[in-house]
Amino acid sequence: MKYLAPVGPIPRHPDTTFAPHRLCAHLVTCVHGVARSLQFAATDAVATLPPLTPAAAEQARATVDAALAGIAAQPADTRMAFVLALLYHLHEHTPDTRPWRRLRDAIDLACKTYSRGEAAVFAQDEAAEALYRRLYPEAP
Repeated sequence: MKYLAPVGPIPRHPDTTFAPHRLCAHLVTCVHGVARSLQFAATDAVATLPPLTPAAAEQARATVDAALAGIAAQPADTRMAFVLALLYHLHEHTPDTRPWRRLRDAIDLACKTYSRGEAAVFAQDEAAEALYRRLYPEAP
């Protein structure tokens, strides 16, 4: 009987869309003021993803630009609460693997321990959900 020996990593097909979980991890890593532990969790989670196709990379640029414009439009005193509320909406759509669960837990903890209180984060919930709906109109 012959045994099959692994010949290398399993090939991963590129993603064809810029899904909400990718935006979630990207915002964590690029928004100034987000906790380092949250950034490390996002970096670990992104490492589990396949690359994007060129079309998906273009979609990613447009989506990130729109998200950052929406964040920049918020008043400075509520901007971080808005970012955390948006991350909270995006994190509901992450894969159910260990690195992504760690990112979800880190976002939950960041919302609970926000310096102005968890209520400040959830006060931005409607605005964050509106931006999420503009970015992903087809999402549930």
